[in-house]
Amino acid sequence: MRLKECQQLASQIEKSDTEIESLRARLAAAVNDKDKAELSLQEAHHLLASSKHKSIELEQQMTTLTQKLVENEQEKEQLRLDLRSANISLQDVQQRLHTLQVLLLFCLYEKVANKQTVT
Repeated sequence: MRLKECQQLASQIEKSDTEIESLRARLAAAVNDKDKAELSLQEAHHLLASSKHKSIELEQQMTTLTQKLVENEQEKEQLRLDLRSANISLQDVQQRLHTLQVLLLFCLYEKVANKQTVT
C-alpha cells in the first residue's frame, strides 16, 4: 500500500509541477502583456501630449488667421469706401470737363458768329 501511496503522491507532484509550469507560463505571458500594455499606455500618453501641443499650435494659428481675416475685411471695406469716393470725384471732374467743353464750344460758336456778322 505504501508503494501505491508513493506512486499517487509522485503522480500528484508531477501533476502539480505541470500545473505550476503552466501557471508560470501564464504568469510570464500576463507579465509580458502587462509590459506591452504599459508601453502602449506610455506611447498613448506621449501621443496625447503631442496632440494637445499640436492642437494648441493650430488654435493659435486659427486665432492669428482669424485676426488677419478681420483686418483684411476692414481694409477691403476701407478700399471700397475709397473707391466710391474716387468714383464720385471722377464723376465730378467728368461733369466739370463736360461743362468746360460745352462752354468752349459755345465760345467758339459765338466767335465764329461774331466774325460772320462783322464781315
